[in-house]
Amino acid sequence: MKENLRVLAWFRYLTDRFVVVPIASVFPARIALTVADLVGLVHGLIPGRGSRVARLETTAATGAVGWAAFRGACRRLAGPRRDLVYLRRMRSRRESLADWTLNESNPDPIHQLVASRQPFVLAGGHFSSAPSYFRHQVLPADAAFVGSELPHWKLSPSDLRRRLSAQLDYGLRSRFLGEPETLDYQIQVPDLWVQGANWSDAPDRTPSVQDAMLARLARPGGIVITLVDAYWEKSTAYRPPFVGIRERGFALGAARIARIAQCPLVPFVAVFGEEPRTVIIDWGCPIPPPEPDDAAADRRVIDQALEFIEKGVARYPDQYDYPIGCDRRWSAVTGRWEDTPEDPDP
Repeated sequence: MKENLRVLAWFRYLTDRFVVVPIASVFPARIALTVADLVGLVHGLIPGRGSRVARLETTAATGAVGWAAFRGACRRLAGPRRDLVYLRRMRSRRESLADWTLNESNPDPIHQLVASRQPFVLAGGHFSSAPSYFRHQVLPADAAFVGSELPHWKLSPSDLRRRLSAQLDYGLRSRFLGEPETLDYQIQVPDLWVQGANWSDAPDRTPSVQDAMLARLARPGGIVITLVDAYWEKSTAYRPPFVGIRERGFALGAARIARIAQCPLVPFVAVFGEEPRTVIIDWGCPIPPPEPDDAAADRRVIDQALEFIEKGVARYPDQYDYPIGCDRRWSAVTGRWEDTPEDPDP
């Protein structure tokens, strides 16, 4: 079974590298996006971790509702491919960013922070990546993004897929920000997907990740952007419920950095709009920092950020890159994710 899954993983990488990206380079966007959606459909049908999750999420639904849920799950599996389409087209200048429209919700707090030169931490989630570039229409170009290092060369389909996406991503960030020769705006962390890896596993890094973040936030107008919904399955992880999953591990680092730097943390969600070439950015209200020595408050701050991102997942489920799960369901009545009832004993 493991060998079959590895063959399928190679199939997915080769499809991304030699079908999706080349088609995005040559054909109109409509055709390339259709191909990306078809790849997501195939991914949902063939055996594999992603397709198992997609089927698990839709087993409770039947009929038209089940079909709609399955289509949504497959579209989410297609999301990374749609990102590759836009990343490739933007990087090769086949997609003019001037033709895109940015629509913001609750923009006043973030604009006031930027205008006042108040440092802050911007906390996002793993939604479609291409829309995140348009936050720079609001933020200064030197806002620092915290992300993983470019994966090392390995003959592994998962590493090669990540490297393919990262190369397009880094190259476009450099071009979009007008810094083609440097990644100074990128605070890189070690590869946290490696078993047991942690920020503290690289003591020779100068400065450390935490020090680099705090140095940015010590500047007037300093901004650090991080994705707070990243998987953090460590012994010290904070494990609250999240979207459709009853319990999942999270790091508290973003809240801790904001507390030490005594600056607010602002959650946000950036996604594609329904209209072609539109981007929506939902800005959350700034979460003020607790007292510098109130470490217990880090969980409260992360809870507020995750609650905002959870509502974004409910609004834009097709554009969320991580599995949603089926332990909990979104309630339109309460406006919250709630645990599903346990099956009664037979």
